[in-house]
Amino acid sequence: YDPVGDGLMALKASYSRYGLQVGINRVLNVNPFQNDNQICTWTDPNGDGVAQANEISQCAGFTGLTSHYGSGNGPNWPYSDEVTAGVERQVMRGMRVAVMYYHRTNRNQIGVRNLAVPTSAYTPITVNVPNGPNGATTATVYNLSPAFFGAAFQNNVVDNQPYLETGGRWWRVSRSGRTRAASTRRRWEAVSPRP
Repeated sequence: YDPVGDGLMALKASYSRYGLQVGINRVLNVNPFQNDNQICTWTDPNGDGVAQANEISQCAGFTGLTSHYGSGNGPNWPYSDEVTAGVERQVMRGMRVAVMYYHRTNRNQIGVRNLAVPTSAYTPITVNVPNGPNGATTATVYNLSPAFFGAAFQNNVVDNQPYLETGGRWWRVSRSGRTRAASTRRRWEAVSPRP
């Protein structure tokens, strides 16, 4: 929309909803004929290169189907909503400036929670990360108590998880121009983080 009517200004606004593109993984998560794997610790104290039952630890065997939907209909479909609004103005021939506002939310995100293991079964530990995004740093990881190893502690529910919902809002200020001689485009932008 051009509020001035001179063809040099545009007010812009939009609302969009994007549905998550879900593939075969949504079905395979709860299919009883799924591929499965298990990591077992093996030591070879007799050095024969053959795994024997007494050399394999923390390997309880395959438990069968351990994942299921939280309800008979499965989870709600994940989606993202985005609202944008802004103004763009041509300030001279071949140059424009723009200010845009963006607001985005991600809802009904699908995750897996193991309901058979309480949060108290995890112990936080700090590990060093030598090549973090800003250099060396630390991270917290969680070890599962050995008392909760095995098939009896598998009850994975595939459902919408509120803790996965995210959102953000930001401003974008930009200027772009085109020189006639080289037909090249020069541009700068300033983007604000979520307040």
